[in-house]
Amino acid sequence: MSYYVWLEAHLRDADEWIKMPDTDANITYNLAEMFLALPCGTPYQWQGTKASDLLPKLEASLTELRISPNNYRKYEMSNGWGTIKGMQRFLQSVRTLCRSYPFAVWRSDGSMR
Repeated sequence: MSYYVWLEAHLRDADEWIKMPDTDANITYNLAEMFLALPCGTPYQWQGTKASDLLPKLEASLTELRISPNNYRKYEMSNGWGTIKGMQRFLQSVRTLCRSYPFAVWRSDGSMR
């Protein structure tokens, strides 16, 4: 099971939201406890958040994982399905998307896949 999120942009003239291409992101739900311990919160908590508003939380989370990894080892899964390295890669990818589309909004399907 995974968290599944993507970015949408608002079309003012049409007053509708469109999914941004190539902005899907997913990561194992096994990292739920680590997400909750980090400033960014879980991907489902990002629902409706403007990408630029999420950036500071992503930066703080990446800094925390870099300078204090031992504080988060307890959240790693022994089966390898949820590691600090995997979390860092995911957050870095999301950060890149936020920088590329700062006015887009995060969406989630609200279920685990």
